[in-house]
Amino acid sequence: MDGTKICDISTLSPQVVCEGSVPGQWINTSGHMSAVNFTLAFDQASSLVLDLMGLGFKKHKAVQAAPFLMEMHTVYLRELKLGDPYSISFQLLGHNAKRVHYFMFMHHRKEEFLSATVELMIAFMGLENRKIISFPSNVSKRLSDIYTAQKNLPIPVQAGRSIDW
Repeated sequence: MDGTKICDISTLSPQVVCEGSVPGQWINTSGHMSAVNFTLAFDQASSLVLDLMGLGFKKHKAVQAAPFLMEMHTVYLRELKLGDPYSISFQLLGHNAKRVHYFMFMHHRKEEFLSATVELMIAFMGLENRKIISFPSNVSKRLSDIYTAQKNLPIPVQAGRSIDW
């Protein structure tokens, strides 16, 4: 991320995983951050979240498995413009032996408004046979620890939404 500072992700509470400022190349002809660049920022933050969960690709290269994105839903609430500072935080909504359901929030750092959200479902995929497999026990434990730390947080309003009028 151009201009992005990686934040401390060592705690289990709901947290900011990265911060940045909207660079010029992310601005579209309407004068605000384009949808593809919201997705890019969320994708880069998601890599940090997966590392926090113990699901970073480097950790599982030896077992020939990786997290695969299965579903994603983005809600755009307020525009960001050139130079606007933003932060991205995450919340683990649920998990089972093979899948993780999580949510990310993008806030304007100075004005503190919620600009966009993204809800994601990932599965742990064996790279040789391309089938969903169970997480290693250390990952399951890490996910349980994060979920326990965040389980009393309110479910985000945008979670579980479908496209509607």
